[in-house]
Order: sequence, then C-alpha cells, then structure tokens
Amino acid sequence: MPDNFQRHRVFSGKDLLVVHQPTESDTVVVTFTWGKFKPIRNRFYADDLLGKLGYSAVGIVSSRPHWYVTPEMPAAIEAVRALAGRHPVRVGYGFSMGAYGVLRFGRELALDHALAFSPQCRLTRRKRRGIRARTGVSCRQ
Repeated sequence: MPDNFQRHRVFSGKDLLVVHQPTESDTVVVTFTWGKFKPIRNRFYADDLLGKLGYSAVGIVSSRPHWYVTPEMPAAIEAVRALAGRHPVRVGYGFSMGAYGVLRFGRELALDHALAFSPQCRLTRRKRRGIRARTGVSCRQ
C-alpha cells in the first residue's frame, strides 16, 4: 500500500543512506536501522509510523549489519545534523543495532532524548556512571 509521505535522500554511500521525511513538526526523530533491515528505495526504520504521527524524521539506513563502523559515518552525521538542527526537539529511535547507534552517536547528533530498545551493547560501570553524571539518568545492565 503506497503512502503519501515525501522522502528524499540527503546522503548516499556504499555503507549508509540518510533519508529525510519532513513535516511541520517541532520534533524530529532520527532513526537507525537494525541489523536485518533491508533497504528499499527511500524507506527507513519506522518511516510510516513517524509520518502518521506527524513527526519529521531522518533515517540512517545501513546497507548491512556493520554496526555503523564505517568511514562514511562522519559525513552521514553531518547530513543528519544539518536537518535535525532545524528542530527544537531531537529524538533518537532504534532497536538492537539501531539502539546501539542511538546510544553511540546521540551526543554527536545533539539528540535531546533517546528511545533505545534492546541495544546490543555493553556499558561498563564507568560508562554508566558517566551517563548518570551527565544526564541524571541511571542506566542498568
């Protein structure tokens, strides 16, 4: 079933694709794909859901499960920051590998909030204390 959401690529590389789905919302949601997500045209994780909820969105799409370890990541981050910076509220959203991406790159993307479901990562005690000191949020393994 086709949707009516406008999407366009703002970065395209061998390993990553960044897609923008604009709305008039003050909130933008930056999504990271999970490991088995299959890139199809300008689609990204949760694009329909976010569009139906009225949120602007920027999707970071991985071509394979590389955990965002790619030389293309700095350019992708700059593309996302240019779009997300226009919004007063920036939320990261991801599952598994995507949740790892939200946690790993949230600061570089200047995210205000994060929805990280089942992140595939391990936070050391020191990192958990650092997160608590910076944000006031307690992290548990």
